[in-house]
Amino acid sequence: MVSIGLITGCVAAVFEGGHIAVDEARRAEYQRDADRGDKIAQYKLGNSYCCSTEKSGVAYDTEVAVAWLCASARQGYAPAMYKLGKIYSGDLVDGLRLLRRATTGLNELATGNATSLPISYSWLRLADQHGEPDARARMEKVRKSMSSADIQRSDLLASKGLNIPCEMDQALQ
Repeated sequence: MVSIGLITGCVAAVFEGGHIAVDEARRAEYQRDADRGDKIAQYKLGNSYCCSTEKSGVAYDTEVAVAWLCASARQGYAPAMYKLGKIYSGDLVDGLRLLRRATTGLNELATGNATSLPISYSWLRLADQHGEPDARARMEKVRKSMSSADIQRSDLLASKGLNIPCEMDQALQ
């Protein structure tokens, strides 16, 4: 008798393989416009690399994703701000990619040290201010997990506007 977990893992691998192929094909399409500074192409390129639970993934690379999402967010693109808020809260994988999380047993970012609730909250707050419809609910969820020191740091970060630390080496200091 075949276990349900084994079948689920196989199905997830097939779906994820399809995602990888699509993401890699789209990257070439987005790269040219992203290099020219198009904030939507930068967001789409970053999103295509998002996200890996490893330091550097083969098909997905969170640091590369974050770099492109930062470029987009700094130009005021709310979906990029929202995605950064999700990433820094530890929520790397969503939608059908939940299958990847389920097969690897991950609920949040495996290392834990790539999470910064003040940075997450700050980017989510900015996304909300720029009209991202899902940002407020996510922001409130993150705030419930924050300490008073985290909230104070977030308030300080908020004064920086689009200059909130973004790239992983800055945000995770």
